[in-house]
Amino acid sequence: MQPIFEQRHLDYQVKVSQYAGHTIELAKQIGNFATHDQAVLIVVGGDGTLNQALTGLRATKTPLMPLAYVPTGSGNDFARGTDINQDPLKALEQILSATQPVSIDVGQYSETTHHHAGYFVNNIGIGFDAAVVASTNHSKAKQWLNRVHLGNLAYGFNVLKVLFKRKPFALTVNVDGQQIMIPDAFLVTTTNHPYFGGGVKILPAASPDRWQT
Repeated sequence: MQPIFEQRHLDYQVKVSQYAGHTIELAKQIGNFATHDQAVLIVVGGDGTLNQALTGLRATKTPLMPLAYVPTGSGNDFARGTDINQDPLKALEQILSATQPVSIDVGQYSETTHHHAGYFVNNIGIGFDAAVVASTNHSKAKQWLNRVHLGNLAYGFNVLKVLFKRKPFALTVNVDGQQIMIPDAFLVTTTNHPYFGGGVKILPAASPDRWQT
């Protein structure tokens, strides 16, 4: 990508995350200290990296700085759901040829058990899906599969692993003032686009500008 920036005489800086959560801090620095009026933050990575960049950027003096994305992760669900090319160089060309940013919905959550709050662009869930993601993110197999460009298979491996360990739980959902009681919930998710868990089309009608649960 850098030779393309040089060839087109674009002013750019490269920041590389070094540890889990570092992207949030980098995005805060970029959002607070960017001096160019038309600056764009381009994220190169997976869905988690994109989400961290969004979270950091929202906590700055320029929370609405355009955020662009080049997918190079395991699942790349956000790219699937928003028609971003999964070939990194083609995705970069989509960014460079854009004339204006596109607005999409961004979810905000507040988790009261551990007093944690943040944002999300893909989906947020509790139960089975969250357990699969957590197990996959801590899997050595994911790192190996990423190297051979088969990272999405890591999710499939962990589905069966988690399936036999999870138990249903009671849940109350509040929607527009109405309470819905679910005595045996197993997977509960709110999503911003159709894809989930590395390419599973869990909600085909979902759109980035129309939230569904």
